[in-house]
Amino acid sequence: MLSIIILGASGDLSRRYVIPSLFNNFRRGYFPDDVYFYGYARSKHTSESFRELLRTTLLNKCPLDEQDCENIVEDFLARVYYVRGDYYGSDDMAELDYFLRQKEKDGGDRIYYFSLPPQVMPGTLVNIDGLYRGNPTNGSLRLVLEKPHGEDLQSWSSFVQLLETLSFTPDQIYLVDHYLFKHIVSGIQSLRFGNAIFADLFSNKHVDSIQITLSEAIDIQGRGRFYDRVGGVLPDVVQNHLTQIVTLLTMKEPIKDDAQSIHYEKLKVLKRIKSLTPENVFFAQYEGYNTDDSVSIEGESNKTPTFVTLGLEINNREWEGVPIIIRAGKNLDEKKLVIKVVFKQPETTSIGTNLPPNVLEIEIQPKKKITMWLNGRCSATGTCRQALPYMVEDPDLADAYENMLLDIINGNQDLFVSPYEVEESWRVYDQVLVKNHDFNMNYYKGGSSRVEGEDAFIKDRFGVEWYTEK
Repeated sequence: MLSIIILGASGDLSRRYVIPSLFNNFRRGYFPDDVYFYGYARSKHTSESFRELLRTTLLNKCPLDEQDCENIVEDFLARVYYVRGDYYGSDDMAELDYFLRQKEKDGGDRIYYFSLPPQVMPGTLVNIDGLYRGNPTNGSLRLVLEKPHGEDLQSWSSFVQLLETLSFTPDQIYLVDHYLFKHIVSGIQSLRFGNAIFADLFSNKHVDSIQITLSEAIDIQGRGRFYDRVGGVLPDVVQNHLTQIVTLLTMKEPIKDDAQSIHYEKLKVLKRIKSLTPENVFFAQYEGYNTDDSVSIEGESNKTPTFVTLGLEINNREWEGVPIIIRAGKNLDEKKLVIKVVFKQPETTSIGTNLPPNVLEIEIQPKKKITMWLNGRCSATGTCRQALPYMVEDPDLADAYENMLLDIINGNQDLFVSPYEVEESWRVYDQVLVKNHDFNMNYYKGGSSRVEGEDAFIKDRFGVEWYTEK
């Protein structure tokens, strides 16, 4: 028997992403026949009311051409149970454990999915550890911890120290960064190491800069209290998602295609990223943020950034001198996640001078597309830009959470994050966290494509221009 327990089941993340992804994997037949799903939260629900809460969401996930999907929804919901309880009290967690053992009878495998804020996770882990130490189950145990992983270097170090006092082993801990399970992101290794034309190009010998954009068209949408607490956009998406992408772009090829080898190479390059200092960071906030009903600090004293541009430097032989520019923000002109590897271009060639550089453009969202921008002769007298695109257009392609949940069930930790990677990532950004330090704040109008001053900042600090394909 497989029991999947979602802690924080009534929260937005669970209802919008985790549970619908579990359903899609169930619909595709990826679970054993004896799988059951348990929601646990403080909200006032029964199993019946919780199923009703999920029903409409799951029906909307049914493909139009799948006529039997309504019956599959009902089959899934019949396997869903809800237990109400607190995270700090051991009595409530013991009641959940008793409920599970009654269902499991002769034992079974368990997956605990922690869809919880970071301040709640330590106490919950201690409670689960206490239950298992005294009365272990006859089956495997996996603990899946959603981000944010800590709120700064000190909080994460304290969390790791706590883990070391508990009975869980490293192969039972799964630290989630769902961006690593996006189809194009998880394919960066294959692109780099599976194609001879790229194998030797990814280094300072050929690369002028790496430029990454993560922009969102939406504003904070009621997440102001969370944003104020963690310190804005940098801890929300840069320290985790985008920094992990940087490691995939710059690490050496692992000696084997397994979790230990991949984590080892990612950690090596993380250790060589210089700690950021304030002069290498440009913060901004969209106008009107501090009047949102959800923010915890109102007025001009609120300095929570909703936008950041920064530059990373890697202090090793392969990447010394190549700036890695990251820009991320909310309430911008469009939703997109794009990586641009800008290659060096000789000033003079046989077909012209000052030609634009070759660029490998990896678009992760909204489209899934890889484009190589080249220079070619388009007439007898001139050159022009030519694009070699590769589109990924599979309508039934599993999304990031579906892929991640399958890897958890299969015990595959390749694309999860090690605790040491998280620690090094916090080390990189620890000196530029706005909740611990004061910074100058720039401002921009909602819907802007660029923030005034960021292009000059990039040019002045890192000696490169932000690349836009003409």
